[in-house]
Amino acid sequence: MKDPTIPPIVKLKGSALASVMGATLATKTSSAERVAAGTDMNAIRIVPYANPFRTYPLVNDYEKFKKLVEEKNVDCYIVNTGDFMGHKCQKEDTLGILETIVEGKAKFEQWGPFEDIEIMNDWSGKTGDFTPDFNDADYKAQLKSALETRVNAVKGFAEKKEGYDKLPDEALAALEKLVNAL
Repeated sequence: MKDPTIPPIVKLKGSALASVMGATLATKTSSAERVAAGTDMNAIRIVPYANPFRTYPLVNDYEKFKKLVEEKNVDCYIVNTGDFMGHKCQKEDTLGILETIVEGKAKFEQWGPFEDIEIMNDWSGKTGDFTPDFNDADYKAQLKSALETRVNAVKGFAEKKEGYDKLPDEALAALEKLVNAL
């Protein structure tokens, strides 16, 4: 994920939230992509499950991902490999996070007002401060905007292509719960 409002690591609780965050994966355009002249290469865009080549309804991936979390008891994390509020997430940060999780040393706690998202509480980053400040009105506004972008994407999936990529109502509800918590 390359969402500048999400810290380098968060853990999601609940299969609907985990699946819809995959369906609204935020990324940036790669220099390897063929894009129209004037495309903002730094603009955040939604690419469901990082698969721009999907040829079937989005709900198929949504349900399969949800099943992994729900039935197989798979933990779901968002790893932000871009930047967090102007601080670049370096490879040392990402590797440190992954090692801590794999070694079973990671400890998570509720992330701000979100009941269904946890943040690693024993890691401050090797190369910068990645602590989200919910007392910062600018940060909260940017985070809310990023979440609303996801809400709008899910609404768009239901409307575009005659609803071909419509997701279950629970997907939109999981995102709206996050927006409302802010």
